[in-house]
Amino acid sequence: MQLADNPSNAELSSTYDDVLAQLTQHDSWSLEARISDIAHGLQLDMLDFSRPMLSLSPGQQARAEMAAILLQRPEALILDEPTNHIDAQTREFLIETVSS
Repeated sequence: MQLADNPSNAELSSTYDDVLAQLTQHDSWSLEARISDIAHGLQLDMLDFSRPMLSLSPGQQARAEMAAILLQRPEALILDEPTNHIDAQTREFLIETVSS
């Protein structure tokens, strides 16, 4: 049964409200923009996102893993030499993103 078919259904309405609250809490409405921004900042935007991880170079895999972590917006992040083997532009992006 869909909510549109029966808008007075309290259980469906409550479920809808819960899902909507979770989507809002996790800022899901801006997810595509965040993915694009992080991919660009980590110089992954030229990749085909449907490629298997194992087909990426080790450096690209590390950046993809970092992107996944940054998308989660953790409250705390401990990095062990994350700036090894990245260029100045990517290093600045990482510092700015982690600092904000």
